[in-house]
Amino acid sequence: MSDEKRRTPRFRIHQMIEIQFSKETFILSKGINLSENGLLCITEKYIDPYTKIFIMLEIPLKHETFTLKTDGVVIRSEETGGEFYTGIEFTSLFGSERLNIRKYLEEKTAAESSAD
Repeated sequence: MSDEKRRTPRFRIHQMIEIQFSKETFILSKGINLSENGLLCITEKYIDPYTKIFIMLEIPLKHETFTLKTDGVVIRSEETGGEFYTGIEFTSLFGSERLNIRKYLEEKTAAESSAD
C-alpha cells in the first residue's frame, strides 16, 4: 500500500520560476514538479511557511505557451545541501488557469506513456 497523501499527481518540470512576496522582493527558483494544486521548487533562500506569495510560471502547451500568474502560500521549506525545497499551494486559480494546468499535465502523461 502506498503512503502517498497527495490529492493530485505531480509531474516533473525543469524551468525557472519567479516568486514574489511583499510586492518588492523577487526570488528566482527552479521548478521541480507541478500539480493542479501547487508546485515544488528549489530556492536559494528560506521562505517561512504560510508566507503569501505571487508566482509567475510559463507552461508550455502543445500549440502555445501559457503564463500562469497566481497567488500561493508556502506550505514547507526544507534545506538540503544549501538549497531550499519549497512547496507552494496555489490559492487563487481561476477555471481557465486550472484548465491549462490540467491540459499540460495530460500532455505530459500522454508523452510519458508513449515513451514507454
